[in-house]
Amino acid sequence: MPAGVESKAAKNRLNLDIAVDDIEAAVTEAMCLGSAKVGETTADDQGSFQLKLDPEGNEFCLISS
Repeated sequence: MPAGVESKAAKNRLNLDIAVDDIEAAVTEAMCLGSAKVGETTADDQGSFQLKLDPEGNEFCLISS
């Protein structure tokens, strides 16, 4: 977990999935804007996704199909 981000105390109240055309470009751009990667990009038969944390520690996913 990135420095300064507290561990999650409760379940997310909102799950934000952001659809992108190029997941690696979107991951790089999001990191330049201050997000942190959680784990590696995962791919399955439905597409790819990457779990991210915004600068305040809120989770969101970048997805591409």
